[in-house]
Amino acid sequence: MLADDILTVGDGIYQIGLGGTSATLIETKEGPVLIDAGWVWSRARIQKNLGELGYLIEDVALLAITHFHPDHSGSAKAIKSESQAPVAMHAEDALVLSKEISMPSVVKTWYGEMFFNPFLNLLRGPSVHPDLILENEMPLPVSTKIEVVHTPGHTAGSVCFHIPEKRLLVGGDAMEHKGGQLHPPSRFFSQDLHQAAHSLRKLKDIDCETICLSHFSPVMENGNILLDELLDHI
Repeated sequence: MLADDILTVGDGIYQIGLGGTSATLIETKEGPVLIDAGWVWSRARIQKNLGELGYLIEDVALLAITHFHPDHSGSAKAIKSESQAPVAMHAEDALVLSKEISMPSVVKTWYGEMFFNPFLNLLRGPSVHPDLILENEMPLPVSTKIEVVHTPGHTAGSVCFHIPEKRLLVGGDAMEHKGGQLHPPSRFFSQDLHQAAHSLRKLKDIDCETICLSHFSPVMENGNILLDELLDHI
């Protein structure tokens, strides 16, 4: 029996709880592909849950990050250092991860600018230079076909990952799953909500039964139907 932090969402695909956020592990011939790295303090929890699945951090073949927010990229440096796995990220967010530019404001209100954004800056992990720059529709360099879908809006470099043979989409923070329905991303935490909603139209023709989202329970069935319903309302 797997630990409570681990949810099997497909054959060889697991959602790993990291305390308020999650990562997704995809088994491939090269080793596990890890999507997102949690908080800067998530390394130990990632290691524990990898162990439950029979892996070490050193086994990670690729770390792909959906966007720069510190609850998704915080342990990237630790995982890269221990596994020597390449880190993959879209160019629009890569300079934030490497700290070559400042982290853009996450909450665009007066109280966000004054209090929340400085606090989030304190939670950032060590700088990491991505080894692989992701582009829309490119496949990840592993044997299992994992396609990149650039969905800007939540951040400029937000991406989703589509695994066609599993009919599965890893959506990061591109959507929310509440009350049995899909919704646009958080109004509070998205840089450009209008652009984020427009980006979701890229998902219209993607075949997915299952959808993993970072802060919500996964959609385990009827993913395409729920996506169509979402797109009809935006």
